Amino acid sequence: LTDPEVVVEGSHARRASRDSTDRVWGHPARLTQTSSGDTLQIEALHLCKRGELLKARDSVQFTQGQIRGQGDSLTWRGSDPNPTGSSIDKPSNDKPSNDRPSTTTNAGRLDLWGTPRLWVNDDALEGDTMRLFLTNRQPTLLELRGHAVVHTPANDSLQHHIQGRTLDAHFTDGVLHDVEVHGNVELTYWNLPENDGTDGTDDPADSPRVNRAVCA
Repeated sequence: LTDPEVVVEGSHARRASRDSTDRVWGHPARLTQTSSGDTLQIEALHLCKRGELLKARDSVQFTQGQIRGQGDSLTWRGSDPNPTGSSIDKPSNDKPSNDRPSTTTNAGRLDLWGTPRLWVNDDALEGDTMRLFLTNRQPTLLELRGHAVVHTPANDSLQHHIQGRTLDAHFTDGVLHDVEVHGNVELTYWNLPENDGTDGTDDPADSPRVNRAVCA
């Protein structure tokens, strides 16, 4: 199944002529969308595409430039149907995002459920639900709702952590720029000494020290 920018592949496909819904099964089935920006690729055991809406379920994975993600189910909309509406079940006392993309013909939205997890370079982000906004095939805003966590490597064996109820990650030119976390925020940060003991000394000051902070 192809169009000028989208290729859908799998081992078995079916089209419903009544509403032009395409269903593709595979191990995995794969959708690849190319344009002047980064290529979007979505894989799952089952894909269902109707117009600008794609649904994927079972063993879902996707890649978009520097971003990789996985979950149990996914929806992809070639244009955001509600660009100025409310976010994913965001509690009313949480700070709303001011950077929600405006509606354009080059805007898209990807929703991920079922223990969603996303990697941006070396950073890993996870939550109960995930919503990613893209413009010209580049990420602009990521919303995590429920048990939101960011893991950032401190070194080869230790990780910084920040977690809270909701998280908004903002991108500039497709690159992660800053992260806002709200609601029962907990921060774990490692101070790493310049001397890691490789000079043969056994100084306690050369050991990594952990710092923790909690705020409502």
